[in-house]
Amino acid sequence: MLDQDVLNIKEILNKYTENTDDRKKILSIAVGITAGRSVELPEKSVPIPNEYYRSDKERAIKDYIYSVNEQIILNTDFAISVARSYWMIRYYSVYPDPINMIVSEDFDFYCKLSSVDRYVCIEDYKYCNEHKLVLLEIINKLNKSQKQYVGFTDK
Repeated sequence: MLDQDVLNIKEILNKYTENTDDRKKILSIAVGITAGRSVELPEKSVPIPNEYYRSDKERAIKDYIYSVNEQIILNTDFAISVARSYWMIRYYSVYPDPINMIVSEDFDFYCKLSSVDRYVCIEDYKYCNEHKLVLLEIINKLNKSQKQYVGFTDK
């Protein structure tokens, strides 16, 4: 990530919140989502998606998150967890799980179809909705800056 990208992200965070904890959480979520959506899914369904993720994708995701953390401080453990969750949501959107979905009022219809409720706790789901504008702005900025990162796809 270029120095200008870091400055732009800091400006975006400043525009939306002065709270240091919120800034760190928002950045961690945005970096995690960017990482989780940037590595490829398998060409076909795999027997154990979690193991496939761990053995084939996790290293590139961690390397990216650690490299961002060297330039702008975030909660790396949380970002890694978000990345895994987002990747699993993508996986199950492409390769739906045959297990019946649990009916719940906490998540909307499309979230249930994509298994969001299996990978995102309701508090984080609500937090992301509350901060969606800043999250989307930062994710868009990160998407542009991470294209050169080794291990990531441009798909």
